Amino acid sequence: MKFVKYTLFVVGIMLLQSCASTKRYRKVSAELIGYQVGYADLKFKYDSIKLSQVQPITPSQNGNQQLEQLQNLLAKREAALFEINQIVENAFIQYENQGIKVTRNNGQIYISMDNKLLFESGKAELSSNGIRAIKEVARLLEQQTNINVMIEGHTDNKGYIANPEDQIRDNWDLSCHRATAVTRTLLQNSEVNPKRITAAGRAQYVPINDQNTDQARALNRRTDIILIPQLDELWKIVDENIN
Repeated sequence: MKFVKYTLFVVGIMLLQSCASTKRYRKVSAELIGYQVGYADLKFKYDSIKLSQVQPITPSQNGNQQLEQLQNLLAKREAALFEINQIVENAFIQYENQGIKVTRNNGQIYISMDNKLLFESGKAELSSNGIRAIKEVARLLEQQTNINVMIEGHTDNKGYIANPEDQIRDNWDLSCHRATAVTRTLLQNSEVNPKRITAAGRAQYVPINDQNTDQARALNRRTDIILIPQLDELWKIVDENIN
């Protein structure tokens, strides 16, 4: 993973040094964000593989206690995920028909919000309904201090039509601005530590439905708030037994 981090750092420096204009800078910045998000995805997959490689510990390694501790932590993690999932679902019952969906996937909880709830078309300013929904998220995160948050902006596959004076130039910009708007609103309405939050724009490249229809595009225009359990205690035990 150190090699991956070093590679991303070098790519980022090379890209930023090549900027010759504001337009080029925006494009390169968006590409760098894509690399960073790709690294986050890779890191999660690496951690999952790492956990799957934990081997049974023999008594000669004095590992029975550690194995039991690991199993207890995994059980606690699953119980905590279930509890958080129930809390999140209950909190957003009032938005059930307004475009909010709560799901669990790969040990994470996704709060997926249709952009029609949060933003006007082509805009990155939260609507009043969107602000209310994000305040609900902020309240939950204040209570659940052992989870980190990834906020991802997603667009459909239609190109963004930019005005000369517009700060937003394309779908990369739009998705990044929307993720940042959600993050800023969340922090302004809570005492959540900013270190727990990562904001990223994914443009049109992570669709829910890749069909080229109006219905598919509507599904793909969304903001995902991903709740990621902190696993420091768990990985400490794993590292002790596979290194």
